[in-house]
Amino acid sequence: MGLHPSPHRVPDLTRAVNSLVGVLQDPVCGTNMNKSAVVGFLGEVIVRKVLADCGYKVDHLGNQAGKDLALPELGLTIDVKCSTLKSEFGTGFAHWGWQLHGGARKRPIACSHFVCVALDDRHEASRFYVLNARDLPRFPAASGRYNARHALVAAVRDDDAIPQHRDRPFLMKCRRLVRDGVASAVRPNARELLRALRAR
Repeated sequence: MGLHPSPHRVPDLTRAVNSLVGVLQDPVCGTNMNKSAVVGFLGEVIVRKVLADCGYKVDHLGNQAGKDLALPELGLTIDVKCSTLKSEFGTGFAHWGWQLHGGARKRPIACSHFVCVALDDRHEASRFYVLNARDLPRFPAASGRYNARHALVAAVRDDDAIPQHRDRPFLMKCRRLVRDGVASAVRPNARELLRALRAR
């Protein structure tokens, strides 16, 4: 596996990750602010750090461009999504969820890949779900909280029974996409992430 060292100067991404986690865990910020923007940016920095730590030049784009990160050496652009642990479909079904595309605004797909970051209860990356943008039409629409033309939900434990909920068909489609590898679940390290990006 070619992990190519590069002389690119990289900012202190570990400090950035720790700072963002500190905000999320702060008792004042944690209860009195909208954390979604912080969670989203944390996901971007986590993925950037994983790739930069193995020597790749990673351009951090962001700013609602439809793509957050670019790897010029590999010709890849990544839209990063990030989720904390949730239990929106009933107790006993811990999961993560990501709005991949859609909602009120219709915007063309600008990335080559999506990387969905799954955070544990300490706001550390538990795993990544990687999907190619060309597969986006295979992902189901969601209503309610996700309100998206294309979304993904992944259970923390893949063998957990899907609850009897009005969104059960949506959840079953998501599980099938993960089990079929359309959304490839990988550990949050460079080797597995790069393998999934190249394979998909």
